[in-house]
Amino acid sequence: MIESIANLQSVWPYSVEILVFPFEHPSIDYSQLVCDDFEMEHQKTGRSIYMMEMTNLNDGTDTNALFKFMKEVMNTKDFNLSTTQFFVFTPDWDELEYHYGKSLLDMKDVIRELLKSLEPADEL
Repeated sequence: MIESIANLQSVWPYSVEILVFPFEHPSIDYSQLVCDDFEMEHQKTGRSIYMMEMTNLNDGTDTNALFKFMKEVMNTKDFNLSTTQFFVFTPDWDELEYHYGKSLLDMKDVIRELLKSLEPADEL
């Protein structure tokens, strides 16, 4: 999954930054799982995307400040953790788009359209 996200970012290496926020899903008992592959991937350096520290998306005590901000802006208490979630900020951080239930391929199209809308119009 991390490699797929890095491949998405590689399409626009100088104009798109991707942050990945890992979290433990509340319906999974992680004490019964071996997560060595994830731990190795999380510690890997030199990748084109940013792997942030593990966060709890819906428990306010250790939720990353960025998610607290997004919840406030979106006027929501909890994120739906049963589907994929992507958040897109414009370069000036003045607009936020929330996409849920989308694939990485869908997000590639979303980002492409957003970048087109940010390009200056050709003047005649």
